[in-house]
Amino acid sequence: MKKSNALQELTRTPMSGVWSFSHGLSSHTLKIIAIMTMLTDHIAAVLMEGQASYWTLREIGRISFPIFCFLAAEGIAWTSNIFKYALRLGAFALISEVFYDLAFHSTIWDPMHQNVFFTLLLGVVAGGMLREIGQRICQKKCSWFFALCGMLAVLCCLIFAEWLHTDYGMRGVGLILFFYLARRTGVWRYVIVTLCMCFLWWGKIQMYAVLALPILFLYNGKKGQRMPKYAFYAFYPLHLFILWGIKTLL
Repeated sequence: MKKSNALQELTRTPMSGVWSFSHGLSSHTLKIIAIMTMLTDHIAAVLMEGQASYWTLREIGRISFPIFCFLAAEGIAWTSNIFKYALRLGAFALISEVFYDLAFHSTIWDPMHQNVFFTLLLGVVAGGMLREIGQRICQKKCSWFFALCGMLAVLCCLIFAEWLHTDYGMRGVGLILFFYLARRTGVWRYVIVTLCMCFLWWGKIQMYAVLALPILFLYNGKKGQRMPKYAFYAFYPLHLFILWGIKTLL
């Protein structure tokens, strides 16, 4: 029993680590912040191009994606069924795609742009494979062949993100993996992720994503108030549908 508990602690360490703030931000609060900053970004992108506040709102919107990646990495570490987690992301990726293309590209399907749920899906699949490899190594049941196949699967997820033209591409998948792999490095995790983000997006508007890191630093490792099970997922296609409707009427 002790060995099992130690293994669970090693592979499921919460992101807050040893500096958990008892009165900090719960995962529920992080979700609300991510949703609101994403909505700000999408309102500007869909309805306000060319207006004076356009770039300011887009820069604020950069905060959302690192938070989504952080929460995905937290999900990888804590979910009891990585397959169901990935299946849920995949289902909403498919549901959202039509609304995403209509809102941003005024077409039912644009093969050159896929929504962020596909990025999160590939990140969770890749992170889930790393988690499985780590667990097998701890149990001394990981063959070199399994480890090699697992790392190839991770590489395929990165490549597939680029081939599929998902939001943020392999950089987005990589950020999820950075958050997952650095979850036990204490404060250094934020230094590592900041450097990685600067390297991945230097000189681009995505650099403003580093503004999410002070928010993530306040994460207390708690779930907080629970929202309806699929409300967090459903908000994405729903708000895109509404924005498309408004754009059509204008």
